[in-house]
Amino acid sequence: MLLCLFLYGHAQDRSEADKSANSQKASENTPSVEPQKSNPAALPQQTSIQRPSNEPKSVRIILPPKDKYDLIAFGAGIVVAVVGVFGVFAAIITLRKLERQTKGTEDAANAALKQIQLMKDKERARITVEVLPIETLEFGINHNRVMLKFSNIGVTHAFNVYAEGDARAIVLENIELMKGFLKKIPRSFINKPEFEPPPLELEDLVVPTVLQSGASYSDTWVAFIFPEEWQDAILLRPQIAIEVRGEIRYQDVFGDNHSTKFGYDMRISKWGEVSREGSAPIRPYSPFSQWRESGGEDGNRAT
Repeated sequence: MLLCLFLYGHAQDRSEADKSANSQKASENTPSVEPQKSNPAALPQQTSIQRPSNEPKSVRIILPPKDKYDLIAFGAGIVVAVVGVFGVFAAIITLRKLERQTKGTEDAANAALKQIQLMKDKERARITVEVLPIETLEFGINHNRVMLKFSNIGVTHAFNVYAEGDARAIVLENIELMKGFLKKIPRSFINKPEFEPPPLELEDLVVPTVLQSGASYSDTWVAFIFPEEWQDAILLRPQIAIEVRGEIRYQDVFGDNHSTKFGYDMRISKWGEVSREGSAPIRPYSPFSQWRESGGEDGNRAT
């Protein structure tokens, strides 16, 4: 574009120089006209000859001559315009190619990340939680222990293992409807607590820091008690519910963090005679008393 402007300006200078030279030559070749002497006799004749005419005079527009420099500048401008158009098309095509290449690169990267995640899910540690059965109930000042079992069912070890949990007992209400006729509601329909349940306060559990692949650990527990003020109600042998809640957290071999929340409930409808030590057997008096998951959809899973 700069070259085109330079050539066009140079052509204009040459054209103006040629015009000046031509006008100077024309002035030199024009003969000089001497002043005529006054001739009274000739005045009328001249007057008659110089009468104004009503015919329109033609106007001739003389264009400046064009030399080879003008043609070169015009041709250069056309070339620059054509090159510019082709450059725009080339830039558009290049951008589209880059866009397609970028999209392909992103798809390949996402596919690679999915493959990596699948490999990690297949090779990482996975810890499950199991609540073991209880055989007796301990009344009075004795604590009831609910044993827990943590198992690593994954391919690799679990690191920085940490667990917390708690348990509580709930004595359900035992209502007399009519004396001498139907004294009690069927216990399977009783769900109202006789007393305010104690709060669940999660406490640290004893677990190994590293749980190897395929290994299990069941030497830890959560505990609950029956408060002394519940003893009169317990003498009526009400239905009892037990709740267990907790969470375990760990890291896999790839450094990713995982956690599993767990929750289990048990309903005990009957139990045997209470011994002097305050223990009462559950089975075979309540054979259907077993743990049921109650942690929701996200609970009790090896996440």
